Amino acid sequence: MRFSILILLTLMTVSASAETVNRRYKITNHTDFARTDAPAVIRLDESFDVKGALVEGPCGEIACQLDDLDGDGINDELAFTVDIAASASDIYTVTLSDEDMGNRYRPRTFAQLLVRGWKHPEPLREITVDGTLDSYTLLYGHGVMFESELNGYRIYFDPKQTLDPYGKFQKRLELKESQFYPTDSLLAEGYGDDVLMVGSSCGIGAMKLWDGSQAVHAEPVRTRSQRLISSGPVRAIVEEKVTDLNGRDVTQRLTQWAGHRDVEIDVRFSKPLTDDMFAIGVQRVMGDETVHEYGPDGTVASWGRHWPVGDTIKFAKERIGIATCVPADIAVKRIADANGYYYLVQAPGRDGFRYHTMFTSGKEQGWGFSGSDEWFACLPRWKDEIISPLTITIEH
Repeated sequence: MRFSILILLTLMTVSASAETVNRRYKITNHTDFARTDAPAVIRLDESFDVKGALVEGPCGEIACQLDDLDGDGINDELAFTVDIAASASDIYTVTLSDEDMGNRYRPRTFAQLLVRGWKHPEPLREITVDGTLDSYTLLYGHGVMFESELNGYRIYFDPKQTLDPYGKFQKRLELKESQFYPTDSLLAEGYGDDVLMVGSSCGIGAMKLWDGSQAVHAEPVRTRSQRLISSGPVRAIVEEKVTDLNGRDVTQRLTQWAGHRDVEIDVRFSKPLTDDMFAIGVQRVMGDETVHEYGPDGTVASWGRHWPVGDTIKFAKERIGIATCVPADIAVKRIADANGYYYLVQAPGRDGFRYHTMFTSGKEQGWGFSGSDEWFACLPRWKDEIISPLTITIEH
């Protein structure tokens, strides 16, 4: 009885002060293979503003981050990654506080949004321009950039909204130094660079409109925006938004997790969709040299080369693999045009959906993919990871 009273008094004290809460969560891997750096997200619904967090698992404290997704100054999610065995469950203890807990972790992701001419990216979190403005040269690197240790991306700040890839020789963060354009000295240190000429294509899985015969860009629009939500250390989150595209505002939130080459893309519409048609897929990398394959329902991949610069001394003519996975229930047809291989996507009555895309490059010597067969063979497992995320439940 005395033990029960002590527990009750402790809970009442925590509830009254609303300064710190401790919870135990069971995290379960439902796949029949082990997962490394599997994403874990806990939605915050505390009665206080969470400013600090600590996550402890079977092997002790692990890196985590708090994210304010809507920009209102209040953190909405706690994010971390876990390593977990096949078909297994582990217990994690989470401490939340209304004060910064002072824990600092090694960054494994990075993002930046830098106006051309500025020396540092920190001041800029969001930019919005008139939809008629030629905004391609407004931002350094032509758009917001983000990366994990495995690779990097930028999103062109123009009607193409194309995802462009940055390949790496080494597993490390590089974009803060190289900003997509490595100097000779950085190249000598083994830095990577842009590995694909995307042109007018979808590049690495950018969503395009479908006009009945080909994929087209997001235009005309009233305004165009890019926003940096989080740089790390566990995940990088950025957004692009256009207003009044065929009568709707369209927001795309892109998330890259530590240890991942792929990107989650959450698309949201200001009005439910009707018969709208979108093309989501992979670039036809270089004409007849490209090989491609449609894998499990909703996946498509290509393999080829299309180098972005003519200097083949500094920049090799490397091959690249691209893969995209859309939900099978909205993938209505396989289609191709001169620039890419796609699934036509329709989601009537819905106001959004999530899909994934990724790439590999020839720079990844010793840790990448040896050829198209190996690249295409990774699609089923990648699909399984996407459709079978970790489940997280509170342990009472």
